Amino acid sequence: MAQHLKLIALLIFTLSASYTSAQSLRKLLERPYGIIGSKWEKDAQVDNPFKSASSYTFCRGKFPKDFNIQTPYALPVKNNQKTAWKTDPREPFKTLNFHIKQGDTIYATRSGIACKTTNPQQLLIYHPDQTFAAYLVMNENFIEPGEEVQVGQAIGKAGPTGAAISFFFLDENKFKGGLSSGYPYSHFIPVFRTTEGDVKPEEKTIYQAVTDHDLIMQDMSKRNKKKYMKLHNLK
Repeated sequence: MAQHLKLIALLIFTLSASYTSAQSLRKLLERPYGIIGSKWEKDAQVDNPFKSASSYTFCRGKFPKDFNIQTPYALPVKNNQKTAWKTDPREPFKTLNFHIKQGDTIYATRSGIACKTTNPQQLLIYHPDQTFAAYLVMNENFIEPGEEVQVGQAIGKAGPTGAAISFFFLDENKFKGGLSSGYPYSHFIPVFRTTEGDVKPEEKTIYQAVTDHDLIMQDMSKRNKKKYMKLHNLK
């Protein structure tokens, strides 16, 4: 009887984990509690159309002005390590599941700012060109909301199925008359820097990561580039 109950509990846990994973990207894009609705809005006596959450639609990000599909990203592993990816069937939109052992470190694929999310085991990074990288179902998240993240920085530990990452942006073409005509984001597969050069990786193909100085400085300001080059004796 006890054995039977254990099997039932294990089945419930497995189904629950699968459901959570399958919904992880949608949950990440939800509006975190308190992110919109200032004290002024709540206390205002004037007619305020944004006072009720039901009167507007929450979308992450801004429409990119200078999106370039050839902008290089780092693979989510340590410099010189190897990995491969396959499509994550649990997510409704294009998500790359990188082969990383459970508990191993995941590294940021690009520099940016960490956004607030509803699940602390997820990480959403907003890049300077208004694109996002969503790191889903991590065992551990090292980054706090609002923290600046540098490409190649350790950001968390992989879960039991590796590192599922989705790259996307708020797509102006999906809005009509200022309103979204459906799902407002477009997902893409970036170009990654490898020992073979900057390549759009083929599925289930092993690549070796390269996180060099140029990639690290890519999104830096001129001032920070000068500091970085001086620190590393670069010319």
